Amino acid sequence: MLDALKEVRDNLTYARSEVYSAYEGIPDYDCNSSGRSYISQADSYLDRAADDLEEVIKLIEELEEGKAVLAKQISKEYIVEGC
Repeated sequence: MLDALKEVRDNLTYARSEVYSAYEGIPDYDCNSSGRSYISQADSYLDRAADDLEEVIKLIEELEEGKAVLAKQISKEYIVEGC
């Protein structure tokens, strides 16, 4: 599973590189501003996804090394009406 996540991370890195190349490859004309904006937003989403994936990979590595444990917690809230 960890290997698969690391491969996803690598693909995200490649995608971010392609997005950057696309952004830089579009001439800076007014008619291209909308396209550049979409590419910039896509880059932002890829950055967030990469950061989130790094956190997941780090957690799984810590679990495998015994440095972290998953906790299962159940909380119930009871509401008594009319009291």
